[in-house]
Amino acid sequence: MRLSINKLIAITLLSLSALTVGTAAPTCAGIPYPSYTYNIWGEAVPAPQAYVPLRVLDLNSVGAGALKDPQDIVVGSDRTIYVLDTGNSRILCLTEDGSLVRVISEFDNSGSADRFRNPRGLFVTDEGEIYVADTGNARLVILDRHGNLLRIYGPPSPKTEGILPANFQYRPIKVVVNPLGQIYVVSLDAYDGLLEFDQKGNFQGFVGAPKVTPSVAEIFWRRLFTKEQREQSALILPVEYVTLDIDHEGFMMAATASEIKRLNPGGSDVLVRNGFFDPIGDFVVSSVSREQGIVTLTAGGTTWVDIAAREVGIYSALSSHGRVFTYDSNGNLLYTFGTIGDSIGAFRDPVAIDSLGNDILVLDRRSSKLTLFGPTEYQRAIHAAIELYEMGEYELSADAWETVLRFNVNYDQAYSGIGRSLLRQARYVEAMANFRLGYNRKDYSYAYSKYRADTITDHFSMIMTGFVLLVIATSLAKRYHGGTLIRRWLLDPLRRSASAQRATLWLRRGEGRTARAAREVLAWAAQTYACVSYALYVIFHPMDGFWDLKHEKRGNASGATVILALVVATYIYLRQYSGFLFTYHDVSRLNLGVEIMSVLVPFGLWVVVNWALTTLTDGKGTLKDVYVTTAYALTPVILLCLPATFLSNYMTLQEGTYYHIMIVGSLIWSIILLFFGMMNVHEYSGVKTLLTGAVTVVGIGTFLFIALTLFSVCGEMVGLLSGIYREITFRL
Repeated sequence: MRLSINKLIAITLLSLSALTVGTAAPTCAGIPYPSYTYNIWGEAVPAPQAYVPLRVLDLNSVGAGALKDPQDIVVGSDRTIYVLDTGNSRILCLTEDGSLVRVISEFDNSGSADRFRNPRGLFVTDEGEIYVADTGNARLVILDRHGNLLRIYGPPSPKTEGILPANFQYRPIKVVVNPLGQIYVVSLDAYDGLLEFDQKGNFQGFVGAPKVTPSVAEIFWRRLFTKEQREQSALILPVEYVTLDIDHEGFMMAATASEIKRLNPGGSDVLVRNGFFDPIGDFVVSSVSREQGIVTLTAGGTTWVDIAAREVGIYSALSSHGRVFTYDSNGNLLYTFGTIGDSIGAFRDPVAIDSLGNDILVLDRRSSKLTLFGPTEYQRAIHAAIELYEMGEYELSADAWETVLRFNVNYDQAYSGIGRSLLRQARYVEAMANFRLGYNRKDYSYAYSKYRADTITDHFSMIMTGFVLLVIATSLAKRYHGGTLIRRWLLDPLRRSASAQRATLWLRRGEGRTARAAREVLAWAAQTYACVSYALYVIFHPMDGFWDLKHEKRGNASGATVILALVVATYIYLRQYSGFLFTYHDVSRLNLGVEIMSVLVPFGLWVVVNWALTTLTDGKGTLKDVYVTTAYALTPVILLCLPATFLSNYMTLQEGTYYHIMIVGSLIWSIILLFFGMMNVHEYSGVKTLLTGAVTVVGIGTFLFIALTLFSVCGEMVGLLSGIYREITFRL
């Protein structure tokens, strides 16, 4: 029976999501705010409207007189709307259509009338109990739905001294109650976290204290300050919570001015942040390089003022600049709406948000107006897809996400949603394709691991048969002198081709200029091949190898150039063909010239600066020696990065450690070889080699700084001259 009910609900949700946009389109006309999401590069991508304003309720006209500084709204389980009129110290109770039911301005307290004083927070339980954060009276007041007093909890009185900070003043501004009856309070200027009370109002301590993380610059300057300067400088204090709500699982959705958290009863932050970016609202992309896969963000003016927990882990956060950001349980931005202004759907000073079913209510403190936003078919499709997935209706969830894509083909979360639904159906290849479209590496990795395991299981007998045949063939080859045949047929011809002398003898009978040119080219090629092959000896025997490179002429500039070209090719191959799980840049925007120069420029700067520096410090190496030695030291990059790039296409994220070990290991190996190479070529001690290497790096930085400065000055000069030229031609 339960399954059939779920099926019925699922079909209903899908039917709603499958409706066309025709009914919502007229409502969207004249919307004063844009709708957008952010893609993986931090770019705002336009999106269809998720919510449109349905009506605006002027609270000054509901029959309770003018409001003064309203601070909070809460929607009860019976859909009653409670508005906290802070300036008038009262609560307005409204029906969902805006009709006034009652005003709670005072209550009977042991036979005498009692009143609130500047209350700033409200919470209503499912049973209809109203919790009021009576800020001015430093207490919590609990009323029934009719405004009758049930309990009053005063300031915290800890059983153990030292729990409360010295000079602590209890000024509650937000309050919530979890399903177990535990009470959590946000107190003004309380930096130790939320105050926890039990069901009887006994203070239990602080939970969820926000951590302060000073910047590196702040730590540096404070260390340089004198004692007096440190005392006069501003204290680095933790931030305080500004709002609070309870989600469908009884966890606390709390927010500071700049950060959203999901706190468990122990106060630990368990908010999932698996979106492209953390749930920080709008932000400024200070720099982005799609070619390098680097996006640097700066939090951009988003100050949270309230948060509303909604169904299946979805939550909507209201910012001070009038934007409502809605995220799913994984931290993915679903949609945005709202703005600052005087139009319908805009606010002057938004202060509180709550949900009325699938509608959204936003309270404007300055205008004392309550704006009701209704969902569009686009929003219904998104929520239907998420809810269907949570219900286990994965095929219907995928269909709902397909509906979302018909509204917005650039909606990355739809691809991930389809992928997750397909993953639940064990359709791994299709799931991987959708995860790739949605840039969802985590789920792609899991789908690939399942696909790989199934593939190995299905072809296990074939794989084992091939392995056994390989072992048998190897054993037979060794037993019947197969090694001799291999050496005779494969290795000896290669060695003969690597010998410049034999290559010359092979063409000695040739006559004329063509034959001589061919002999010279083949001799050069054979010698270069021998020099390049010697790099395999150098990387394992650096002391002898680099000595032979310089003094025995086992290497030359041609061989070094070939190695350098192979390094460039390896780097391009790495950047272009690494597996999706390990590629964080936009492959479609790779510039071949830029990729080549990103290797050649650092290489050339090292060679030139090191040679110029060592000529002043009795270095014995010539420019050619430094060039050859540096190129040979990069051989591990070729040997390790090529297989790492190939294998990255068959690895999961959990196995990525091996990929990174190979990449980083190649660089470390090359640096070690470069150290021994410079020590040999310049005949330095180890300490002097390290010192000159460090100074070389500083010299490269200095050169780049000067070059960029000159480039900037030249650009300004060109701009000035072009401006003068335009002015002269304009005058003439």
